[in-house]
Amino acid sequence: MDCHSNHSVFLRADGSLACWDDAGSRRTLHSFDPTVDASQQVVFGSVFGEIRRKLHKGNMPFPDVCQDCMVFASGACFNPGWAANKEILIFQVEPSIACTLECPGCMTLAERKKRHGPPWNLEMGIFEKYLSDFKRDGVTVRTIDFQGHGEPLINRNVWQMVSLARSHFPDANVSMCTNAHGVFESSQVRSGISEMIFAIDGVDQESFEKNRARGSFEKAYSFMKAFCHGAVAEGRDIKTVWKYILFDCNDSREHLLRAQELASEAGVNELLFVNSQLGLRASKVFSLEDIPAFDSSVVIRMSSYLANFHDVLHSIDKARFALFQLDQNGASANLMFSSNMIRRRFACLSPTDELPEEYQALVYEILDLSADPQFDEQTRLRIKGGLHSLLSKLAISLLEAKNLIIRWKSEEVVRLATQLASQPNSDNAVM
Repeated sequence: MDCHSNHSVFLRADGSLACWDDAGSRRTLHSFDPTVDASQQVVFGSVFGEIRRKLHKGNMPFPDVCQDCMVFASGACFNPGWAANKEILIFQVEPSIACTLECPGCMTLAERKKRHGPPWNLEMGIFEKYLSDFKRDGVTVRTIDFQGHGEPLINRNVWQMVSLARSHFPDANVSMCTNAHGVFESSQVRSGISEMIFAIDGVDQESFEKNRARGSFEKAYSFMKAFCHGAVAEGRDIKTVWKYILFDCNDSREHLLRAQELASEAGVNELLFVNSQLGLRASKVFSLEDIPAFDSSVVIRMSSYLANFHDVLHSIDKARFALFQLDQNGASANLMFSSNMIRRRFACLSPTDELPEEYQALVYEILDLSADPQFDEQTRLRIKGGLHSLLSKLAISLLEAKNLIIRWKSEEVVRLATQLASQPNSDNAVM
């Protein structure tokens, strides 16, 4: 298994390092201390080292958190190269925990006050300390990404932070994701930013405000357009991306065509449509083939913030193996992860929506395993409770579900055998 905390670092606005920007954000790994070297003693020291040690052994570093975390990669192979090479894939920086909007899938104002509180904005000195520690330790940082649970532009020093990041790591990709409710100034495109992402989910006020509550489509679109045109006028090679999260309120054919038209007018390089399991009722648009074509030079891409099917399946297998080893805690953590990921992915299904057959099969597997006597009653109830709303969606039989599982396992065996056969000295391999 692997995790973002093996290869990436999340710096909160209060100066602390959190596990990562999903369920892990509730877990503080290191509170800022000016006397501690954040690179040698924390990220490439004992703090993150203990996380890597557990991942390498196939154990969840923090079972109570990992079992509800979408970025926990249960089915991935642990990669020791990041630490060995002193390399950070993403240094995610949260300039501010405050926000001007109230999006349904994001942290509420009450949660911001209760879980975090002041300071609301990241201090320049704290940010510089982390950068200096990494640079002095010879760390390679691939991307410095300004975003988090708040709006980066609220921090009045954010553009100075961008310049500071560029000066410390001139070869890094320096990016920012914003809700675009700012005021454009030409100095912004000269800051050293290399990628600007505008989170605007709609093509007019009606389709936009359902998710971006308290927001203004006109203000957001105008900022994006001004920034893109400003970058061109200044001759700056900045990648500009319109990130458009799809919901059932903004995914009609007319919406998708209009978005491409507006993207072309704004001058963005890329229009990124995103599937999400956070917030409003999810869209039925899942691939580029579902996007109607519009003749423009804008690159169209699709991405997703959805629980990974293979991670869920792999975690069920790990739970089964843990039961075989009489490891009740390991079995509980892995089965809870599987249950939670399915619950989160399909939390907004309507009564008329269908549950895909492959996930029906996984629900059957989870329920079957949860009946094992090694699970205590409380764990069993939590697992079943998380899947309760999906039980009425089980249209296939238990036998059909088992046959699907057998087919997947057979395909996996063939794939692995083919992979082994293609490797050098495969005739000496032990199966």
